[in-house]
Amino acid sequence: MKEFKQISRIEKAKKWCRFFRGASLVMLIFGLILVMMGGASYLPGWVYCTVGAVCVFGIAVSDAVYRKFIREENEKIRTNREERALWHTELFECRDCSRFMDGIMQLAKRNPSYDFTDEELLWHDLQGRYVYEYTFAPKKTELRTNLAKEQGEVGVYCDEIQVGRLKNRDAQTVRRILRSKAVEKTVCELSSFAGGNYIRLHHSSMKDLVEFNQTEFYISVLFKWKEKTKI
Repeated sequence: MKEFKQISRIEKAKKWCRFFRGASLVMLIFGLILVMMGGASYLPGWVYCTVGAVCVFGIAVSDAVYRKFIREENEKIRTNREERALWHTELFECRDCSRFMDGIMQLAKRNPSYDFTDEELLWHDLQGRYVYEYTFAPKKTELRTNLAKEQGEVGVYCDEIQVGRLKNRDAQTVRRILRSKAVEKTVCELSSFAGGNYIRLHHSSMKDLVEFNQTEFYISVLFKWKEKTKI
């Protein structure tokens, strides 16, 4: 998105530069024609020539500024692309969430939509959607492990509360990344957090049917890491 805006600014600058260059040349040529037709004393011709000459000079200056602007914007685009190339992303799913239900419920907030009637669910355009009894919106998500040990699990923590752990293969991947000297920075973000009791409205022309059921908790995290810049 940021790169798209930079490219748009470059294209706009190109269009304005071409417009002013063309307008100045037209005015200069028109002034010369008036001078040739009316003689050297013909005032409007000299006026047009003078204005055109000033505009041409202005275009020369603006062209230099424009070229500098293009170089700076292209440099920003190149830098952003190199920055993105250093970042890597992996999606990991939690396992054994049922073992951490006490912690999970500490983060739970009652969902008002769970108490909606059939008409309210339809009115709020919740037809066919899973409306869970509780919602979860932790502010901070972390992956924690003891790197001092050769082998170890990687716990998933939300607001300092453990809500699950990664699968063994994913845990090995995370530990390898955290141990790597080529990694400069790591970031962990919550991708999804849902489960438990839910209602679901099945709407048809015949009748409305509300399904009451429950699912296992599903928690996934987005793990990002940045490689060190090679000099």
